[in-house]
Order: sequence, then C-alpha cells, then structure tokens
Amino acid sequence: MTALKQKAVDLIERMSDEKIQYVIQIIEGVDGLFPNENKDKKREAYNDLMSLIESIEPVEPFDYDQALEEYRKEKYGL
Repeated sequence: MTALKQKAVDLIERMSDEKIQYVIQIIEGVDGLFPNENKDKKREAYNDLMSLIESIEPVEPFDYDQALEEYRKEKYGL
C-alpha cells in the first residue's frame, strides 16, 4: 500500500460512522473517479437506444398545411 493510501486509511479509521457516510457519498459522487464503469454504462445505454431506434418503423413526415386545410374544411366548411 502506498503512503498516500495508508494515510487515507488512517484518517478513515479515526472518523466516526457519521463522517464515514459523508466520505463514502463524496467518493461515489466524484465524477470520473471510476471512469471505466461510467463508460460501460454509457456505452450500454447508447447501444440500447440505438437498438430501439432501429426497431421503430419510419414514419411519413407530417404535412401541417394539409392537416390545417382539412381541419378548416371540417370545422368551417371552407
């Protein structure tokens, strides 16, 4: 164990349980502390999204002008 890690362990051993909870939350919340896990989760989410997109059938573009015209004919008889 490196001296830095040993110092961290010594500090944690002297802390109360309440303070250790905060330390754990800080360590877990630090962005980039566990980059491999974050990359794996992001890659998995991306792959899930791409497979969902591929499973959706393409939809014809919606013609707003035509829909408005049909609505006006229906409502006002124009």
